[in-house]
Amino acid sequence: MSKTSQKNPQTRVETLRSLLNELQLQVVKLAEHCPPDPQQILIKLDEAADLLEALQQAGGAASGEKSLYETILAQLQKQRKRFLGCLGGEQKLAELRALRQPPADHWWWFVDQALASERQQTRRRRLITLGIGALVLMVLTILYRQFLAPDPALQASIGYQTLAENLLVEGRYEEALVQTNLAIESWPDSPNLYALQGVVYHMMDEPEKAAQSFETAKAGYPDEVSFYVERAQFYLMAGQAELALADAEAALALNPDSAISLLQKAQAYEALGDREMALDTYQLAADTADRIGDARLQVIVRMNMGQLMQSMPALPQEITPTP
Repeated sequence: MSKTSQKNPQTRVETLRSLLNELQLQVVKLAEHCPPDPQQILIKLDEAADLLEALQQAGGAASGEKSLYETILAQLQKQRKRFLGCLGGEQKLAELRALRQPPADHWWWFVDQALASERQQTRRRRLITLGIGALVLMVLTILYRQFLAPDPALQASIGYQTLAENLLVEGRYEEALVQTNLAIESWPDSPNLYALQGVVYHMMDEPEKAAQSFETAKAGYPDEVSFYVERAQFYLMAGQAELALADAEAALALNPDSAISLLQKAQAYEALGDREMALDTYQLAADTADRIGDARLQVIVRMNMGQLMQSMPALPQEITPTP
Protein backbone atom coordinates (compact mmCIF):
# COMPACT_ATOMS: atom_id res chain seq x y z
CA MET A 1 0.00 0.00 0.00
CA SER A 2 1.36 3.46 -0.93
CA LYS A 3 2.11 6.15 1.62
CA THR A 4 -0.59 8.31 0.02
CA SER A 5 -3.30 5.70 0.63
CA GLN A 6 -2.11 5.09 4.23
CA LYS A 7 -2.74 8.70 5.27
CA ASN A 8 -6.09 9.52 6.86
CA PRO A 9 -8.44 11.69 4.75
CA GLN A 10 -7.89 14.87 6.76
CA THR A 11 -4.11 14.58 6.42
CA ARG A 12 -4.48 13.99 2.69
CA VAL A 13 -6.67 17.09 2.32
CA GLU A 14 -4.13 19.22 4.17
CA THR A 15 -1.27 17.78 2.11
CA LEU A 16 -3.18 18.40 -1.12
CA ARG A 17 -4.08 21.94 -0.12
CA SER A 18 -0.46 22.77 0.69
CA LEU A 19 0.72 21.20 -2.56
CA LEU A 20 -1.81 23.14 -4.61
CA ASN A 21 -0.87 26.43 -2.97
CA GLU A 22 2.76 25.83 -3.94
CA LEU A 23 1.77 24.93 -7.48
CA GLN A 24 -0.43 27.97 -7.90
CA LEU A 25 2.40 30.31 -6.94
CA GLN A 26 4.79 28.62 -9.36
CA VAL A 27 2.35 28.53 -12.28
CA VAL A 28 1.23 32.15 -11.84
CA LYS A 29 4.85 33.31 -11.83
CA LEU A 30 5.58 31.49 -15.10
CA ALA A 31 4.41 34.58 -16.98
CA GLU A 32 7.22 36.57 -15.34
CA HIS A 33 10.12 34.14 -15.05
CA CYS A 34 11.02 30.47 -15.02
CA PRO A 35 11.11 28.76 -11.61
CA PRO A 36 14.48 27.45 -10.38
CA ASP A 37 13.38 23.84 -10.95
CA PRO A 38 10.46 23.74 -13.42
CA GLN A 39 10.48 19.94 -13.39
CA GLN A 40 9.00 20.14 -9.91
CA ILE A 41 5.78 21.46 -11.44
CA LEU A 42 5.43 18.21 -13.38
CA ILE A 43 6.11 16.09 -10.32
CA LYS A 44 3.86 18.10 -8.01
CA LEU A 45 1.02 17.96 -10.50
CA ASP A 46 1.37 14.17 -10.54
CA GLU A 47 1.24 14.12 -6.74
CA ALA A 48 -1.77 16.44 -6.67
CA ALA A 49 -3.63 14.31 -9.22
CA ASP A 50 -2.92 11.13 -7.23
CA LEU A 51 -3.96 12.72 -3.92
CA LEU A 52 -7.16 14.09 -5.39
CA GLU A 53 -8.06 10.71 -6.88
CA ALA A 54 -7.34 8.98 -3.56
CA LEU A 55 -9.55 11.44 -1.70
CA GLN A 56 -12.40 11.02 -4.15
CA GLN A 57 -12.19 7.23 -3.90
CA ALA A 58 -12.19 7.45 -0.09
CA GLY A 59 -15.15 9.82 -0.08
CA GLY A 60 -13.13 12.68 1.39
CA ALA A 61 -14.52 16.19 0.95
CA ALA A 62 -12.16 18.03 -1.39
CA SER A 63 -14.43 20.13 -3.62
CA GLY A 64 -12.47 23.31 -2.91
CA GLU A 65 -9.19 21.60 -3.64
CA LYS A 66 -10.56 20.12 -6.86
CA SER A 67 -11.66 23.57 -8.00
CA LEU A 68 -8.22 25.01 -7.24
CA TYR A 69 -6.56 22.09 -9.02
CA GLU A 70 -8.63 22.72 -12.15
CA THR A 71 -7.84 26.44 -11.99
CA ILE A 72 -4.11 25.67 -11.85
CA LEU A 73 -4.40 23.37 -14.86
CA ALA A 74 -6.28 26.07 -16.79
CA GLN A 75 -3.56 28.59 -15.93
CA LEU A 76 -0.86 26.18 -17.05
CA GLN A 77 -2.71 25.58 -20.32
CA LYS A 78 -2.34 29.28 -21.11
CA GLN A 79 1.39 29.16 -20.32
CA ARG A 80 2.25 25.93 -22.15
CA LYS A 81 4.78 27.46 -24.54
CA ARG A 82 6.46 29.35 -21.74
CA PHE A 83 6.48 26.25 -19.55
CA LEU A 84 7.99 24.13 -22.30
CA GLY A 85 10.73 26.70 -22.75
CA CYS A 86 11.44 26.71 -19.01
CA LEU A 87 11.76 22.93 -19.07
CA GLY A 88 14.41 23.16 -21.78
CA GLY A 89 12.34 22.54 -24.91
CA GLU A 90 10.76 19.59 -26.65
CA GLN A 91 13.75 17.26 -26.52
CA LYS A 92 14.27 17.77 -22.79
CA LEU A 93 10.61 17.12 -22.00
CA ALA A 94 10.67 14.00 -24.17
CA GLU A 95 13.67 12.73 -22.18
CA LEU A 96 11.93 13.44 -18.86
CA ARG A 97 8.76 11.74 -20.08
CA ALA A 98 10.69 8.63 -21.13
CA LEU A 99 12.14 8.37 -17.62
CA ARG A 100 8.87 9.07 -15.80
CA GLN A 101 6.45 7.11 -18.03
CA PRO A 102 3.43 9.19 -16.95
CA PRO A 103 -0.16 8.15 -17.68
CA ALA A 104 -1.69 9.63 -20.83
CA ASP A 105 -4.22 11.72 -18.91
CA HIS A 106 -1.43 13.68 -17.20
CA TRP A 107 -1.34 16.05 -20.15
CA TRP A 108 1.29 18.36 -18.64
CA TRP A 109 3.89 15.74 -19.60
CA PHE A 110 2.77 15.96 -23.24
CA VAL A 111 2.59 19.72 -23.88
CA ASP A 112 5.29 19.42 -26.55
CA GLN A 113 3.16 17.01 -28.56
CA ALA A 114 0.03 19.13 -28.12
CA LEU A 115 1.82 22.28 -29.26
CA ALA A 116 3.33 20.48 -32.24
CA SER A 117 -0.13 19.26 -33.26
CA GLU A 118 -1.55 22.77 -32.94
CA ARG A 119 1.26 24.16 -35.08
CA GLN A 120 0.42 21.65 -37.79
CA GLN A 121 -3.25 22.62 -37.64
CA THR A 122 -2.32 26.29 -37.81
CA ARG A 123 -0.12 25.62 -40.79
CA ARG A 124 -2.92 23.76 -42.58
CA ARG A 125 -5.34 26.58 -41.80
CA ARG A 126 -2.88 29.15 -43.08
CA LEU A 127 -2.39 27.22 -46.30
CA ILE A 128 -6.15 26.98 -46.82
CA THR A 129 -6.66 30.66 -46.06
CA LEU A 130 -3.86 31.85 -48.28
CA GLY A 131 -4.19 29.24 -51.01
CA ILE A 132 -6.29 31.29 -53.37
CA GLY A 133 -4.27 34.39 -52.60
CA ALA A 134 -1.09 32.49 -53.41
CA LEU A 135 -2.51 31.43 -56.77
CA VAL A 136 -3.39 35.02 -57.63
CA LEU A 137 0.02 36.15 -56.42
CA MET A 138 1.72 33.54 -58.59
CA VAL A 139 -0.06 34.83 -61.68
CA LEU A 140 0.81 38.40 -60.79
CA THR A 141 4.41 37.40 -60.13
CA ILE A 142 4.71 35.82 -63.58
CA LEU A 143 3.34 38.98 -65.20
CA TYR A 144 5.55 41.11 -62.99
CA ARG A 145 8.70 39.22 -63.92
CA GLN A 146 7.82 39.20 -67.58
CA PHE A 147 6.92 42.85 -68.03
CA LEU A 148 8.22 44.93 -65.12
CA ALA A 149 11.76 43.59 -64.45
CA PRO A 150 11.53 43.44 -60.62
CA ASP A 151 14.31 44.52 -58.32
CA PRO A 152 16.43 41.47 -57.33
CA ALA A 153 16.59 42.79 -53.77
CA LEU A 154 12.79 42.73 -53.54
CA GLN A 155 12.67 39.18 -54.86
CA ALA A 156 15.24 38.13 -52.28
CA SER A 157 13.28 39.83 -49.51
CA ILE A 158 10.08 38.03 -50.48
CA GLY A 159 11.93 34.71 -50.42
CA TYR A 160 13.38 35.37 -46.97
CA GLN A 161 9.98 36.46 -45.65
CA THR A 162 8.31 33.29 -46.92
CA LEU A 163 10.92 31.18 -45.14
CA ALA A 164 10.52 33.25 -41.97
CA GLU A 165 6.75 32.80 -41.96
CA ASN A 166 7.06 29.03 -42.38
CA LEU A 167 9.56 28.87 -39.52
CA LEU A 168 7.27 30.99 -37.34
CA VAL A 169 4.40 28.56 -37.92
CA GLU A 170 6.70 25.66 -36.99
CA GLY A 171 7.82 27.37 -33.78
CA ARG A 172 11.47 27.74 -34.87
CA TYR A 173 11.74 31.33 -33.71
CA GLU A 174 15.50 31.86 -33.75
CA GLU A 175 15.68 30.67 -37.36
CA ALA A 176 12.63 32.78 -38.23
CA LEU A 177 14.38 35.85 -36.84
CA VAL A 178 17.45 35.21 -38.99
CA GLN A 179 15.34 35.01 -42.16
CA THR A 180 13.30 38.07 -41.16
CA ASN A 181 16.44 40.12 -40.61
CA LEU A 182 17.76 39.02 -44.00
CA ALA A 183 14.48 40.13 -45.57
CA ILE A 184 14.78 43.53 -43.88
CA GLU A 185 18.37 43.91 -45.04
CA SER A 186 17.26 43.19 -48.60
CA TRP A 187 14.24 45.52 -48.53
CA PRO A 188 14.22 47.76 -45.42
CA ASP A 189 11.27 49.90 -46.52
CA SER A 190 8.61 47.19 -46.06
CA PRO A 191 6.63 47.76 -42.82
CA ASN A 192 5.18 44.25 -42.77
CA LEU A 193 8.69 42.86 -42.23
CA TYR A 194 8.99 44.84 -39.00
CA ALA A 195 5.57 43.59 -37.90
CA LEU A 196 6.79 40.05 -38.54
CA GLN A 197 10.02 40.79 -36.69
CA GLY A 198 8.05 42.11 -33.71
CA VAL A 199 5.93 38.97 -33.49
CA VAL A 200 9.03 36.78 -33.67
CA TYR A 201 10.62 38.81 -30.87
CA HIS A 202 7.41 38.42 -28.87
CA MET A 203 7.58 34.65 -29.25
CA MET A 204 11.22 34.77 -28.14
CA ASP A 205 10.17 36.65 -24.99
CA GLU A 206 11.92 39.87 -26.03
CA PRO A 207 9.17 42.44 -25.27
CA GLU A 208 11.33 45.56 -25.63
CA LYS A 209 12.65 44.53 -29.04
CA ALA A 210 9.14 43.52 -30.08
CA ALA A 211 7.75 46.92 -29.11
CA GLN A 212 10.48 48.70 -31.06
CA SER A 213 9.77 46.63 -34.16
CA PHE A 214 6.04 47.29 -33.86
CA GLU A 215 6.62 51.04 -33.62
CA THR A 216 8.76 50.93 -36.76
CA ALA A 217 6.11 48.90 -38.56
CA LYS A 218 3.25 51.17 -37.51
CA ALA A 219 5.10 54.24 -38.76
CA GLY A 220 5.46 52.66 -42.20
CA TYR A 221 1.79 51.84 -42.82
CA PRO A 222 -0.61 54.36 -44.36
CA ASP A 223 -3.09 53.77 -41.51
CA GLU A 224 -3.44 51.86 -38.24
CA VAL A 225 -5.92 49.38 -39.70
CA SER A 226 -3.26 48.05 -42.07
CA PHE A 227 -0.86 47.59 -39.17
CA TYR A 228 -3.39 45.68 -37.05
CA VAL A 229 -4.41 43.48 -39.99
CA GLU A 230 -0.81 42.55 -40.76
CA ARG A 231 0.15 41.90 -37.15
CA ALA A 232 -3.00 39.85 -36.51
CA GLN A 233 -2.05 37.59 -39.42
CA PHE A 234 1.42 37.01 -37.97
CA TYR A 235 -0.05 36.37 -34.52
CA LEU A 236 -2.32 33.72 -36.05
CA MET A 237 0.71 32.10 -37.68
CA ALA A 238 2.41 32.04 -34.28
CA GLY A 239 -0.61 30.46 -32.59
CA GLN A 240 -1.32 33.58 -30.52
CA ALA A 241 -5.08 33.61 -31.01
CA GLU A 242 -5.89 35.98 -28.15
CA LEU A 243 -3.47 38.62 -29.45
CA ALA A 244 -4.77 38.15 -33.00
CA LEU A 245 -8.31 38.62 -31.71
CA ALA A 246 -7.31 41.85 -29.96
CA ASP A 247 -5.71 43.21 -33.14
CA ALA A 248 -8.71 42.23 -35.26
CA GLU A 249 -11.03 44.04 -32.86
CA ALA A 250 -8.74 47.09 -32.86
CA ALA A 251 -8.88 47.19 -36.67
CA LEU A 252 -12.67 46.80 -36.66
CA ALA A 253 -13.03 49.64 -34.17
CA LEU A 254 -11.34 51.86 -36.75
CA ASN A 255 -13.03 50.31 -39.80
CA PRO A 256 -16.13 48.16 -39.16
CA ASP A 257 -16.17 47.18 -42.86
CA SER A 258 -12.76 45.49 -42.72
CA ALA A 259 -13.75 42.06 -44.00
CA ILE A 260 -10.21 40.72 -43.60
CA SER A 261 -10.31 41.70 -39.91
CA LEU A 262 -13.61 39.86 -39.51
CA LEU A 263 -11.99 36.81 -41.11
CA GLN A 264 -9.06 37.05 -38.69
CA LYS A 265 -11.46 37.49 -35.77
CA ALA A 266 -13.30 34.32 -36.80
CA GLN A 267 -10.03 32.41 -37.15
CA ALA A 268 -9.00 33.57 -33.68
CA TYR A 269 -12.30 32.40 -32.19
CA GLU A 270 -11.86 29.05 -33.89
CA ALA A 271 -8.31 28.70 -32.56
CA LEU A 272 -9.61 29.51 -29.07
CA GLY A 273 -12.19 26.74 -29.36
CA ASP A 274 -15.27 28.99 -29.57
CA ARG A 275 -16.76 27.42 -32.67
CA GLU A 276 -20.17 29.06 -32.43
CA MET A 277 -18.66 32.54 -32.33
CA ALA A 278 -16.29 31.54 -35.12
CA LEU A 279 -19.16 30.47 -37.38
CA ASP A 280 -21.14 33.62 -36.66
CA THR A 281 -18.11 35.79 -37.38
CA TYR A 282 -17.24 33.87 -40.55
CA GLN A 283 -20.78 34.54 -41.77
CA LEU A 284 -20.43 38.23 -40.96
CA ALA A 285 -17.08 38.30 -42.78
CA ALA A 286 -18.61 36.64 -45.85
CA ASP A 287 -21.54 39.07 -45.87
CA THR A 288 -19.20 42.04 -45.49
CA ALA A 289 -16.89 40.80 -48.26
CA ASP A 290 -19.91 40.40 -50.52
CA ARG A 291 -21.20 43.87 -49.68
CA ILE A 292 -17.87 45.59 -50.40
CA GLY A 293 -17.33 43.53 -53.56
CA ASP A 294 -14.32 41.45 -52.46
CA ALA A 295 -15.13 38.16 -54.19
CA ARG A 296 -11.72 36.59 -53.54
CA LEU A 297 -11.94 37.16 -49.80
CA GLN A 298 -15.50 35.88 -49.73
CA VAL A 299 -14.34 32.58 -51.26
CA ILE A 300 -11.58 32.27 -48.65
CA VAL A 301 -14.07 32.92 -45.84
CA ARG A 302 -16.46 30.29 -47.22
CA MET A 303 -13.64 27.77 -47.41
CA ASN A 304 -12.80 28.39 -43.75
CA MET A 305 -16.45 28.04 -42.79
CA GLY A 306 -16.72 24.77 -44.66
CA GLN A 307 -13.63 23.34 -43.00
CA LEU A 308 -14.94 24.30 -39.56
CA MET A 309 -18.41 22.90 -40.16
CA GLN A 310 -16.96 19.60 -41.38
CA SER A 311 -14.95 19.30 -38.17
CA MET A 312 -17.99 19.87 -35.94
CA PRO A 313 -20.05 16.90 -34.73
CA ALA A 314 -23.38 16.53 -36.46
CA LEU A 315 -26.45 17.43 -34.44
CA PRO A 316 -28.72 14.47 -33.65
CA GLN A 317 -31.74 14.36 -35.91
CA GLU A 318 -35.20 14.30 -34.41
CA ILE A 319 -36.85 10.90 -34.83
CA THR A 320 -40.52 10.96 -35.79
CA PRO A 321 -42.45 7.97 -34.45
CA THR A 322 -44.03 5.75 -37.07
CA PRO A 323 -47.83 5.96 -36.82
